[in-house]
Amino acid sequence: VEEDNVDELTIKGYYIYGYTRLDGTIYKIYQPKVKDHKFLKVKNYVQGTDQLTFEKPNLVICSSLKDAMCFTKFGYNTEVVAPDSENTLIPNGAMSMYKLKYQSICTLFDNDTAGRKLRDDLADRFGREKCFWVDWGKYKDANELLIAEGINGILSIRSEEHTSELQSLR
Repeated sequence: VEEDNVDELTIKGYYIYGYTRLDGTIYKIYQPKVKDHKFLKVKNYVQGTDQLTFEKPNLVICSSLKDAMCFTKFGYNTEVVAPDSENTLIPNGAMSMYKLKYQSICTLFDNDTAGRKLRDDLADRFGREKCFWVDWGKYKDANELLIAEGINGILSIRSEEHTSELQSLR
């Protein structure tokens, strides 16, 4: 585990799932039946990084892999990544690459304190002229909006300050 400088880790039990990179390296372990520590972070990794082709003009940074997978199915002209959590900073090297390779960057984080904090941090680091975000209003995130209002809710997301940028993602 990276934080403990351990090269090997043994976990026993049922219902253990590994999140892996394209090369098979495990970066996170999920144990759905465990009460505490359902997720065990093995290595730092921004989910979706291995799938980036840099062939689309826009990048969306979501709060979770679930939101990223949801967003990719709706026909937006974007590539999508998700940090391990909203308490995880995206490394400066990745930030520089994103800023260089994409025309615009949209953050879709949870509508809570951690999500708003990361949204503001990334807007400051990318530059507010290049980075915009969506305010989910009464919903916590894209998944909650999808459940409540269906695909039309997702397709109609708006931001008062950035309506034209959101429309350009399509």
